[in-house]
Amino acid sequence: SSDDLGGLGFDTQTGYGRVNAYHSLYNLLYNPEAYVDVESIDFELSTESSAQEIFVIANIGETDLEYSIDSEGYSWKSSNDQNLDYEWIDISSESTQLAFSHNDYSSDESIQLEFDFPFYNSFYSSLIVNPNGWVGFGDDNTEWDNTSIPTPSAPRPAVFGFWDDLNPVNSGGSGEGYIYYHVNSDRAVIWFNDVQHWPSNFEGSIYDFQIVLYPSGDIKLNYRSMQGITNSSTIGIQDSNGVEGTLVSYNYSLPQDEYSILIYKMPSWIEISPLEG
Repeated sequence: SSDDLGGLGFDTQTGYGRVNAYHSLYNLLYNPEAYVDVESIDFELSTESSAQEIFVIANIGETDLEYSIDSEGYSWKSSNDQNLDYEWIDISSESTQLAFSHNDYSSDESIQLEFDFPFYNSFYSSLIVNPNGWVGFGDDNTEWDNTSIPTPSAPRPAVFGFWDDLNPVNSGGSGEGYIYYHVNSDRAVIWFNDVQHWPSNFEGSIYDFQIVLYPSGDIKLNYRSMQGITNSSTIGIQDSNGVEGTLVSYNYSLPQDEYSILIYKMPSWIEISPLEG
């Protein structure tokens, strides 16, 4: 019964949205109630085999219920959930350091992937890394003051590991910390190694995290050490138009030491029908 705020659906900053008094009172009297007859569906399949499972969505409430399943949308979960563990990928012995001319400009070197990365119905074979805590598949964006997403003013298309005014070592100033990467056919890892938050406002804030891209389209954000102030950043993803996005966190102290976030979409080998009713 609430009005959605921020990114589409639930997010950690605004929850399910702003309470709507009229809808709340109406739903007390006349509310639909969704019922699904299974908690999970489990398959074990050999190669090139298929199976079908039927589940029921029922309305046991007093007014009409409409449902829709977004087969192209993204979801996320964190290592606070029981079915996701914290994971850190150590690339220290095989990584390449990126050089930056300024703390707001992406590296002159684009990173070539060893796979085509699927992202919002497009495929990308390379990416750029911006020192302000994000990787992108289009043009650079020098905006250092983070916003909520989706929005066309933010970097796009992009993955935001910790977007705000970060300050790694660069030739345009001092800075602290370095950014490394390593790519193989299994994954691409972008590592922000003890990178400084802009010291004028975030003195003593040093972050050690990585953005990991997989050929499946899965995105893993791993936070090994988050020292200091962590409540000023945008974490999530958005498409090339800044219209579709998944906001995980906006200006909220979500990341912590030894913490992982998985952003994922429905696998291509699963088909659901009908998607609405």
